Amino acid sequence: MRILPVGNKLNLGFTLLELIVVLALMGLIMAVAMPALFSAIPGLQTRGAVKELNSVLRYAKATALTSGEDQVVLLDLEHHIFYIAGDDKEYSLPENLEIDIDSVESETLSDQVSGFRFFSDGSSTGGRITLKRDGWHYEINIDWLSGRIEIIDLIEENENY
Repeated sequence: MRILPVGNKLNLGFTLLELIVVLALMGLIMAVAMPALFSAIPGLQTRGAVKELNSVLRYAKATALTSGEDQVVLLDLEHHIFYIAGDDKEYSLPENLEIDIDSVESETLSDQVSGFRFFSDGSSTGGRITLKRDGWHYEINIDWLSGRIEIIDLIEENENY
């Protein structure tokens, strides 16, 4: 057993003052970082919706090519969902996302539901889907001749980008 002379102390931990200083610094960092994080969330949600819609459109095109049967992707603006006709799976879109659809009249079922048809030869009815939210603006263009699907990120409107 070791005996220490009086006046020498072992440093066995942190003092209460040190812990309070660390917690105050962490609180200050969180107060600065959180608003920046939350301002990016609408852009991340919008970008995620664009990518998911793009994936479903590409899947429908590939299915039409491989199965030899037309595939239709429908967008329901009232319920903020989209899906492949005949498939039970529905995909949701953020509620406060502004959506504009430019599709051919034959694929417009109502004021709130429009679609895009992909044919077995790779072509499509074509059209455009515009998605906007809090300064974030994307367009998904579908070429009628080739069925090519292209995402256009309109950066000039993205204030947080």
